[in-house]
Amino acid sequence: MNFSALIKKFYDLVKPHLLKNQEEAAYILFSLIYTALKRNERINENTKIIIPRLSTIVSSKPDDFILYFFEENKVLSKLYQKEIREKDLKTLREEFKILYPLIELKEPFLCFILQDELKKGNLYRISKIYKNKRKKILEGIKKIKTSKIKDNLFNTINLMVKAFAEEIYDKKNFREIIFEKLS
Repeated sequence: MNFSALIKKFYDLVKPHLLKNQEEAAYILFSLIYTALKRNERINENTKIIIPRLSTIVSSKPDDFILYFFEENKVLSKLYQKEIREKDLKTLREEFKILYPLIELKEPFLCFILQDELKKGNLYRISKIYKNKRKKILEGIKKIKTSKIKDNLFNTINLMVKAFAEEIYDKKNFREIIFEKLS
């Protein structure tokens, strides 16, 4: 079975039981595939899924670096104009925790789940948006891990990871491919 067919099977399995919409399914599926590929392991109910926490994106960067990051980015300098002017480093540092890995490091997980915000330039207070999406992903994974259909789901997910690695992994925009196929 190819990757597209497996995505359809995954979505058909989770939609009636576990998830509200395709967007949530895409985020959860990306989390599972990302974890499997990053750790090179099979996914099951005991797997700790990789979902970055803002508190773990620790910044040891000096205040000047953080200010420079916001000032030199045309979009961020407009959005955070007040915070920059008032040198509100508490707010800027909190937002930096997600914006720096998202914009500068292009962290795959963050880029995927925040792609709509990136496209729209909706970056002001993005940490709040991220926290809400992260919460939904965690809830979805918990539902999957405790569902009656989990064995079938995990088998499907592991087949997807294998198919993904064979068919798509080498392609540049694999995040978009997953999201597009789930839409």
